[in-house]
Amino acid sequence: MVEKKIHCPQCLAALTTNKESIPDLFITWKTTGGVKLPSLGLIKICEETEKCVMRMLNVNGGGLPHSAGLSSAIAMTVSSVCVESKVLILLQETTLFLN
Repeated sequence: MVEKKIHCPQCLAALTTNKESIPDLFITWKTTGGVKLPSLGLIKICEETEKCVMRMLNVNGGGLPHSAGLSSAIAMTVSSVCVESKVLILLQETTLFLN
């Protein structure tokens, strides 16, 4: 499915990986070989996004704020965490973020 949507080989390389590179046992246990596996950087971005949303839910009594800038706020928070943990540098090295 990913290959149908993304035609750039460098982008695919940044977003996917092989079974041997995944430390997540659940992902490797559930795969039978036909699915593209997420790269470590993509997993980190998803984990940080989930943490950010969960914090917002806890602070707001189980609901998310109704504001136009919510997705931008989440993206900025996740981006800053990923920059600190060098996830975006790893993705940049695999040429996902070219000029």
